[in-house]
Amino acid sequence: KFNNVEIRSYIFIGLGIVILLYLLIFSKYFIKINVIIIKYLKAIFRTIFQIITYPFKVILKIFDKLILKNVVKIKNVIIFYVKKCKKDVIILMHL
Repeated sequence: KFNNVEIRSYIFIGLGIVILLYLLIFSKYFIKINVIIIKYLKAIFRTIFQIITYPFKVILKIFDKLILKNVVKIKNVIIFYVKKCKKDVIILMHL
């Protein structure tokens, strides 16, 4: 009833035959099926990710527009004062 954990040669022969059959016959089909499944899962996750992140992208675009307007205004003010200071420095240097 028990084999006392003896490993017999027919176990290795059967295992070898199964591995050989898998590699020669079934491997191609399993790989093709797995590639198809992975492509569909990838497309599904990409779509879910785009749906979830869309509102954040819209909010970021709005903030970018608001911030860029203010940055351009600040930049123009800085440029104005830098030019004014240059003129004042040039005038002071000629005195």
